[in-house]
Amino acid sequence: MSKILSKRAQKIVSKPNILLSGISKVLLNPYSENNLKGIINLGTAENKLNNKEILEKINEAHGKCVDKHLCYGSFSGSEKTRSNIARLLNRYLKPRDEIKASQIFVGNGCGPMVDMMGTVLCDEGEAFIVPEPYYGGFNSDLSTRASIDVVPVGHLKDDVLGITEEMLEEVYEKNKEKVKGIIISNPNNPFGRTYTTEQLLVFINFCHKHKLHFISDEIYALSQFRDSFDGKKANFVSVTSLDLPDPSRVHVLYGLSKDFCMNGFRIGVIMSRSLPIIAALKSYSMFCCIPGSYDTMLENLLDNDEWIDYFVSLNQKRLAENYKKITKSLKEHNIKYVDANSAYFMWIDLREQIKKVISNYDESPADAEMKFWNRLLNNGVYIAPSAAFYATEPGFFRICFATQWDILSEALERIYKSI
Repeated sequence: MSKILSKRAQKIVSKPNILLSGISKVLLNPYSENNLKGIINLGTAENKLNNKEILEKINEAHGKCVDKHLCYGSFSGSEKTRSNIARLLNRYLKPRDEIKASQIFVGNGCGPMVDMMGTVLCDEGEAFIVPEPYYGGFNSDLSTRASIDVVPVGHLKDDVLGITEEMLEEVYEKNKEKVKGIIISNPNNPFGRTYTTEQLLVFINFCHKHKLHFISDEIYALSQFRDSFDGKKANFVSVTSLDLPDPSRVHVLYGLSKDFCMNGFRIGVIMSRSLPIIAALKSYSMFCCIPGSYDTMLENLLDNDEWIDYFVSLNQKRLAENYKKITKSLKEHNIKYVDANSAYFMWIDLREQIKKVISNYDESPADAEMKFWNRLLNNGVYIAPSAAFYATEPGFFRICFATQWDILSEALERIYKSI
């Protein structure tokens, strides 16, 4: 292989990717009506609760392809599409200052948008601080092409989203030569929780103090299904709604994959108030643009505020119903979990259960977790292990619950069978 591939390519293919490994196994034997013994996928963050409604709207919005779709269009989103996205974000994120179409960049998925932001903000070998455990895609999105590192920072023992300025300072001091910013997912992935205003300001003020960039991935912003967790009030707060000391260094990622159940369409968004950054993104845009027919579909899909409000409300209602059912089931089987209020996954604690079925847990918890993960796959269910989120403590899994209850219930039975 070394004689065929560049050193860069060799480095890329040698890196393990647990999330891709899991979905690859699912695709070889997917569960369906015609393959009931196949693997049920609760490991990939896809929302299948609203397929009927979103497909009807997409087919209505897409229409027929016409002459203009055969020609090159805007590589960063048409004016109307960017205006519609800006209006959507203004209506739901409640920004302190209006978001304008000129501050919007559209590309082929939120993952590539992370890659793009890394490319324009960092040089090779530089890094972003990311709260741990974190969405595993951040690592591959930043490192695969742009060769940017992730520097993890842990959380408080009694608060999975709590990080103090002192904790950030400690990590920064050890890596200050290469750290260029902080990236978070809010709502958080994998915990399914929203950050408090106070915690967001800790990040923002820290970045301002050290002249760093702050990127908030808000791709689940419209998928809040409860207004509390752990008995405390909790609502989604976008960084755009806060009084920012330097708005040009605070950027938001969004997309239609999650809130609009459209993972396969690969539509991602960057919102930045820095015109030099938008200009730099446009210079790369030919490598990540969406098809012209998709752009037209977006123009129509996002042009109806009444339908959007209906769909968002419907989605939140269905997520709440499934969350209530899955937590009831987990409690009945004595499985601990982190209480969630947003997105459509949760962080479950299977440490005690793994100890009962994997003999070497105490000697090597990480190895035992992977053995148990394969046990789950062999029993026909895929959920994502903590290793996929670079967690320091093994034995936790992220389980996605945005699928029809009969399938979700069967998947849970397969998990219970494995423990």
